[in-house]
Amino acid sequence: MDTPNATLKGIFLESDYGQNIKLDTKDKKILSILGDNCRIPTTAIAESIHSSKGSVSYRIKELVKKDVYRKNITIINPFILGFPVYVVLLKLKNINPHEENKIIKFFGNHPFIIWVGETQGNYDFNISMTAKSINHFDRLLKDIYAKLGESLKEAKVLHITKLYGCDSFPLQLQKELNIKTVIKRRDSSFSFLLKRPYCDNQKGKIKLTTKELLILKEIADKAILSLQGVSERTGIKPDTVRNTIKEMIRKEVILAFRGIMNVSFLRFHGYVVYFRLSPKVKEKRREEFEEFFKNSDFTAFGTEASGSYYDSIIYLFAKNPLEFNGLIRNVRGRFSDIIDEYATDLILKDFKLTFLPEGLTSSLKP
Repeated sequence: MDTPNATLKGIFLESDYGQNIKLDTKDKKILSILGDNCRIPTTAIAESIHSSKGSVSYRIKELVKKDVYRKNITIINPFILGFPVYVVLLKLKNINPHEENKIIKFFGNHPFIIWVGETQGNYDFNISMTAKSINHFDRLLKDIYAKLGESLKEAKVLHITKLYGCDSFPLQLQKELNIKTVIKRRDSSFSFLLKRPYCDNQKGKIKLTTKELLILKEIADKAILSLQGVSERTGIKPDTVRNTIKEMIRKEVILAFRGIMNVSFLRFHGYVVYFRLSPKVKEKRREEFEEFFKNSDFTAFGTEASGSYYDSIIYLFAKNPLEFNGLIRNVRGRFSDIIDEYATDLILKDFKLTFLPEGLTSSLKP
């Protein structure tokens, strides 16, 4: 493919960022806290990094202005809402920048796409998407193939059955910064209820109440919206908003509130590794493989697929190719007995991230 379109900004990653934006330790600590939970109050952030509330507020505004801090999203469990999740890997023939730009805009505006990344290596695009049903997904996939037409060289479709991690800030940098976030049980961050995200398709589907649905729609792509703000938009009393969000966390509908920053400005790169495991792998070894990535400081998102060409897709943060290569060598040595095949991609840019695509909102009925 041609050089990626520099006019389109990435969300998580932007390998051609090209700007020498300097971030000091306090900036990084703020981003680390917001990446863990963007609903943490400014006063708590200030106390955690030994600064003033005014200074923290100013720094956050500057990070937004510099395009380092991009958005705030709620990590929602798609499985428990009853929606299938897929990853579509696409390899294209040589196309010109104009055609490439049209394809990216098509994916970015697609109502059922969760995440889309432009990659370099084995595939050109890595797309996470959902649908109302399996049959609906088949129709969406045919539409994508029709849109790409003769440009499409190869496609692989993976049925995702498990998701974990969902980290927007590199864990290895978070540990280096060594921050102890001040958490108060009564604040509106709900931190005391949240764990590191993990969900799979083994639990049954639940049906949202009217209040849950209204609130979820408001905070899906605006996770920092205050309880009062949600109340004004929905007509639900603030205390009821608080209790309803708590209940959705307990039911594992809501998994996290993540601040999304472009980690390229932190001098990190994004990679994807696709693993095909031996069909004879024992369950214990499979669990050890999963636990390795669940506990790895490199992991951003981890997924497991069923009945697909690859068994596992891991999205990683690394400082440079050498560090990434060291991780892969470690994995291959540790699990040489069960890895049949693997492939890797560098993420050039990603253009969309939401856990409640607009196409699903009409499907969610109380």
